Amino acid sequence: MKDLTFISQTEHRPFSTPNHKWLFYQEWLDVHFLHWKVEEKELRTYLPEQLDIDTLNGQAWVSFVAFTMKDVKLRYLPKPGCATTFLELNLRTYVRYNGLPGVYFLNIEAGRKDSSVIAQSISGLPYRYAKMKRTSSKFKSQRFSTGDSFQLKAIKSELVQRTTTTDFLSERYKVFNTKGNSVVEFDVHHVEWLLYKLDVESLKIEYPRFENLLNDSPDLAYYSPGVPVVAWNKNV
Repeated sequence: MKDLTFISQTEHRPFSTPNHKWLFYQEWLDVHFLHWKVEEKELRTYLPEQLDIDTLNGQAWVSFVAFTMKDVKLRYLPKPGCATTFLELNLRTYVRYNGLPGVYFLNIEAGRKDSSVIAQSISGLPYRYAKMKRTSSKFKSQRFSTGDSFQLKAIKSELVQRTTTTDFLSERYKVFNTKGNSVVEFDVHHVEWLLYKLDVESLKIEYPRFENLLNDSPDLAYYSPGVPVVAWNKNV
């Protein structure tokens, strides 16, 4: 039985959780956050017009987040026997809609074909399959059809104290997507991230579609052992 006491820990959130029951449970484990400062004008070309870019002191950001997705399940059903644990790599940016902060995914990759298909069909988010593997210090993703690749070698070091910047980049409790002219919202909840500095020993990124946003030297990098998460059904 999972420990769900974290659901009642909400003091760290910038807004309240939805007043109806959550639908999905999952765990985001061994998380690597890589963050880049980007030009707002350049970022705007990748975003739907309904969403506003969220900035910190006038600065826009994008982030690669690499982690293990574990034990994805519906609230009222037993855990299925497959596709519930897989590697994920997403590229996200920070947006606002109706004044509320959240993230928008520019790209999401899953390390299992079945997981990618199921996640995309349920959520509508831009999941794609990529060949992935990881060790304690390395994370690699490669999608041959598009020439996209991500190769990271890094180790965690000292604990990081919370700041306005870490909160801006990590404490996000809404995901926004679009379907036609409508904005689709997903609410999530988890405890505060426990963050460590991530020392990047090597990084090679090849994403032709996003070459104007990314390079091999992130401005900030963090590691977290992870969090349990509940999510609500999408709201259009």
